[in-house]
Amino acid sequence: MTASVTTTTVVLAPATPTLILAADPSRTSLLRSVSGSNPCTFKFQTPPASVADGLVLDNSTAQGGRQLITGPSTPVDAIYGFSTLGTTVCCEVGHFFGS
Repeated sequence: MTASVTTTTVVLAPATPTLILAADPSRTSLLRSVSGSNPCTFKFQTPPASVADGLVLDNSTAQGGRQLITGPSTPVDAIYGFSTLGTTVCCEVGHFFGS
């Protein structure tokens, strides 16, 4: 079995929905995280219309600023981000090939 992990870091401009990752049908794990000081709303398939339109991750709260999804439930759609004040986000995508 072969495994690879790709890390993508994006600086989000304030109040601007941004494509973070394109759709990837071979994605088998996904870690979304916020490394900046402001929260980010993540959404699949289409850009978030507001901060309430998706999953909000904030590294300064008790809920934390990371979410890991692995296995067959890993989303393969495009991933967008939105931050009212702007922030930095990081996505790590895993691929596993072979048996």
